[in-house]
Amino acid sequence: MSNSKKAHETFINGLNCSQSIIAQYAEHYQLDLATACKLATGFGDRMGRMGGTCGALTGAYLVLGLEYGSQDSSQKDKKDQTYEKIQEFTRRFEHKNGACQCRDLLGCDIIPMTYENA
Repeated sequence: MSNSKKAHETFINGLNCSQSIIAQYAEHYQLDLATACKLATGFGDRMGRMGGTCGALTGAYLVLGLEYGSQDSSQKDKKDQTYEKIQEFTRRFEHKNGACQCRDLLGCDIIPMTYENA
């Protein structure tokens, strides 16, 4: 089964979009699944339920950081490479899907009502 199909299955079973993406790559990067999911929690559900960047996209950013990212301030070239990879990935994602914001991808803003904003 492909990583995208596994991510979809993981999402259907309750993880948010960002968690579902990084969960498929955690083992490859020697990251335990629990830590990966905790790391991605705030990026899902429209950036903490604020209607922002798609969680699947931010999950991909986390994976790109694991692949290309810098470990300290002396690795500016790795930071620059990561930014370039993220920019290219974002352009491709937006071209394919028409948007990067969750509310635009879904065609509605589904921020849930809470007692604070009711």
